[in-house]
Amino acid sequence: MCRHTAMMAARALAGILRSSSLKVHVDPLVIYGKTSTLRTLGVISSSRQYATDKVYEIRTYSLYPKDVKEFMAISEEKLHLRLRASKIIGYWTSEIGGMNQVFHIWEYDSLKHRAQVRAALASDPDWLSQYISRVISMWCKQDNLLTKAIAGPDGDLDQDKGNLYFLQRYNSNSSSMSNLTSELQSLQSGTNIKLAGGWSSILGPKDTAYLLWQCKDPDDFLVWQENSSEKVKVVPEHSQLLIPCPWSPLK
Repeated sequence: MCRHTAMMAARALAGILRSSSLKVHVDPLVIYGKTSTLRTLGVISSSRQYATDKVYEIRTYSLYPKDVKEFMAISEEKLHLRLRASKIIGYWTSEIGGMNQVFHIWEYDSLKHRAQVRAALASDPDWLSQYISRVISMWCKQDNLLTKAIAGPDGDLDQDKGNLYFLQRYNSNSSSMSNLTSELQSLQSGTNIKLAGGWSSILGPKDTAYLLWQCKDPDDFLVWQENSSEKVKVVPEHSQLLIPCPWSPLK
């Protein structure tokens, strides 16, 4: 798409926001593809720590209750337009611990790579017209943070349908979280609970870490969470029950 057409699409979407009474915070790179933002990210990504390791963006969208069903239908039909741009780890709806929310994790080679992906999306006419323009008014809030991986999945995760996921949030730095993760994994023997991944914040809330667990029975997980927390003497600040969406790689 030519630059003029891209700008027209961006202005049209910006008009939706200006004409609406909704107070929606929208990722500027989705709509505008600001080069100043790219330059800023370029400075950050020059750090050796981040340039060589993959980074993971964790996003949470809060939806208006009346729009949840339609948002899910449009996403199932059209989110493949986003999935072709970069790798997604998983996409879930929140069942308990956050209402009318979707939660998703994206993998990037670096902050520079993320900026390139966001810029490409900002000039993708299919993405803008077929998805963003249809769902933008359904978001009442967007949150994100950038993380690095501190733990990988426990072998091959179950890819059959019917799995549930629990997301635990801890107030802890990455080094102490690595030790905690190892301790928790040692307590999994004899359970159907598997670690799907662990991440620690780089940009966003300070000293925030997440552990994502896969299980079949939510009651089994609650018992395991209580017992394991007593043994390791650390309790998560927040736990959330997540249900994978049909298009999520983690089923």
